Amino acid sequence: MNRWIEAEILLLRGRVHYRAKRFEPALHCYLRLAQLFPTHSVAHRRAGFCFYRLGRYEEALAESERALQIQPDDGGIQGTLGLTLEQLGNFQAAAEFLERALRNSPSLKNAKKAASWRNRLAIVYSKLGDQPRAVENFRLSAEGDPEDYAYTNQAGAQWRAGDKDASLETYRKAAELFPNSADAHYGLGWALHNLGHDVEAIASLRKSIALSPGNHDAHYNLGRALGNLGKPEESLNAFRQAAKLRPDDPDTHYSIGVALGDLKDFDGAIAAYREAIRLKPDYSSAWYNMGVMYSELGKPDEEIEAYKAALHYDDKDAAAWGNLGLRYSDKAMYPEALQAYRKLSELQPENEMAHYLAGCSLAYLGRHAEALTAFQRAIQVDPDYVYPHEWLGFSYAVLGRFLDAFACYKTAMRLAPNSAQLHQELADFYECRGQEAEAAQLRAKAAEFESQGLVDPLTILPKRPIDKPTAPSGNGSAPRQPPNP
Repeated sequence: MNRWIEAEILLLRGRVHYRAKRFEPALHCYLRLAQLFPTHSVAHRRAGFCFYRLGRYEEALAESERALQIQPDDGGIQGTLGLTLEQLGNFQAAAEFLERALRNSPSLKNAKKAASWRNRLAIVYSKLGDQPRAVENFRLSAEGDPEDYAYTNQAGAQWRAGDKDASLETYRKAAELFPNSADAHYGLGWALHNLGHDVEAIASLRKSIALSPGNHDAHYNLGRALGNLGKPEESLNAFRQAAKLRPDDPDTHYSIGVALGDLKDFDGAIAAYREAIRLKPDYSSAWYNMGVMYSELGKPDEEIEAYKAALHYDDKDAAAWGNLGLRYSDKAMYPEALQAYRKLSELQPENEMAHYLAGCSLAYLGRHAEALTAFQRAIQVDPDYVYPHEWLGFSYAVLGRFLDAFACYKTAMRLAPNSAQLHQELADFYECRGQEAEAAQLRAKAAEFESQGLVDPLTILPKRPIDKPTAPSGNGSAPRQPPNP
């Protein structure tokens, strides 16, 4: 057969398959055509696009580059190259070729026809972290062909660019223009939730779920919003529904643990945290919260092991060091407690409680001279924190520095004038010095406070830093953002 006639037949057949999106037979036509006519730009261009649609990106790149050598200014070839380079992870080059395609392709001068290409270019800019350009191209895409995805993508890019008010308004516009779009209502609910408007967020998220019940993230964020409003049972139900939809998501099980903890089902919470950890062994926040649950159940050994595991994966978790130190103190494991408090004070130099508790551990170990520095540092951070004044006075007394001890106790009594314990302790020192009358006067005052039923501030232990984070910034359960397009 004459090769010109064969070429015409191949071109015709290829076009039929191409338009019907039968890319495999179309590809065979164009590759054969390229064999017959190596400089046939249409053959290489269409072969490149077929390779792209078939997921054979390296071959798509090679064919498109051949086509571009023949026709360097062809917008269609440049567009295919841009799409292919995106799939190969070369986002900067992809953006450059897509920009060229939009400039050089006559058909893309039409805003409607260019809309999908603008959307693709915006996605590439999002992957490059260039959110202003992403926002602009999503906007142009929406103007050219108003679709819900264009508006929600634009809103997501605006949020990532830091313009949260504009993002919220774009999500609102999407929900108004497309009332049957689950994605638009989800995006609006997500934005409202993250801006603290949980009542409105719940309404939008429920609309999204009604339109698309299988959206795990909508149930997940609904659970978070309900939890913020103090509705743990409803929150738990939402998280459990999310877990049914995505049982392998550790954050969802973590959130179930938080909700169960709020409902005082500590055993159930531990089971949920264990499932989160099974799915994500380095989930330090889940280990930490499990320790909190063991604390609530009065299981100190399990609590300690949970905090140690949390710190194994995140040794900068100040709350875990603090709680671990407190539990060690409760078990009179003072060397271990001292290590924990010192680590806490390194992480939080302005944490007066860390310095104070380190001083207490040193005092229990009989290292009163070292304890002085820790108590003094606690007082420096917070001069009105009564506990270190009391203990500093005690350590001075043990070291025989009675004038310094009395000065500390007097400061402590000024800060806690109704403390029976302080009056009793100061009476002990007066007795040691043979000042019986002063001691008796102090004891009488202490008895008066006790008879009045006054709460002694020094008998109220500092509250342990138990925290149940639902959105930690590190590896905890964060709110799910509408994904990058």
